[in-house]
Amino acid sequence: MSDYDVAVIGGGPAGLSAAAAAAGSGARTVLFDENRGCGGQLRYRAVNVTYDGAAVSATELAHTLAETARRAGATLAPASVVWGIYPGFALTVSGPAVSGVVSAGRVVIASGETDLAVAFPGSDLPGVMTGSGLLRMLHLHRVWPGGKRVALVGDDAAMADEVAGAIERAGGAVTARIAGRPIVHERGGVVAGIQAGHDVSVIDTDLVAICAGTQPDIAPALMLECETGYCEALGGFVPQRSVSQEMSVPGTFVCGGAAGRGAVEAHIAEGELAGIAAAASLGLTSDDDLNRAIDALAALDPKRATAAGQVRASWTQHAVEAVRARGVER
Repeated sequence: MSDYDVAVIGGGPAGLSAAAAAAGSGARTVLFDENRGCGGQLRYRAVNVTYDGAAVSATELAHTLAETARRAGATLAPASVVWGIYPGFALTVSGPAVSGVVSAGRVVIASGETDLAVAFPGSDLPGVMTGSGLLRMLHLHRVWPGGKRVALVGDDAAMADEVAGAIERAGGAVTARIAGRPIVHERGGVVAGIQAGHDVSVIDTDLVAICAGTQPDIAPALMLECETGYCEALGGFVPQRSVSQEMSVPGTFVCGGAAGRGAVEAHIAEGELAGIAAAASLGLTSDDDLNRAIDALAALDPKRATAAGQVRASWTQHAVEAVRARGVER
């Protein structure tokens, strides 16, 4: 017998929603998240997001979703890293509450998104970081990782606007916004200035925040050897999945940022669908509940549902295939 019926990997809005839905359907559910608190992006974004058709602060929503999952009966295990997933859904976990192998009947991947990086001269200097990295420093750790003069680099205007607002509220100043590839200058081995090109003046700055957007984090799905495909509308390579969010490996489901970029409200609805689908596959809830969740996601974000249905398997990254491609058998 498995330790849990459903294991959710990732404690952002989609993962918390999935855990609440699975546990509420009667599944013994555990959620692992590598951060010290659950909520994912909601913990470090000082903005309002849409939930149930109304604007609510991100931090308040993180608390609401976590409490909903707990009340539903899910076990939340923050500060826990799932560093391996093996056949039979054996998860190797390192954390204060759980450390060892945990078995599950079903797995829901809700690993979120990672920031896109941009390479440019000086991009490896101390003081260059991603936009969400700076938001984490300001809103989670309450520190400036250097001086307060920040240049923004990248073509994601919405991300740059959010980071700029956070900088100004924290008493800093935006020194430049550069969409192209800049040149970063150093003094004493750290960021000291930035140029938009060789023919323009150097602007004094202390930090550089890369605001180039995000991409789905599909690493756990690749551990499971699930098929993936590229979808521009969803932000890059995403797992191939059915209308119920089940991936190509039976018993595995994906939701939220790991399934493609989108609005928080859509990620929450998708998480609920994945949790219900996982429980339904165990015979713990009805097909009617599953169909209602499918219809709810399609009604909320029809473009996302359509894009997901058009993902075709075009790329896998399996260890055995990689070894064979190098001509080495072990």
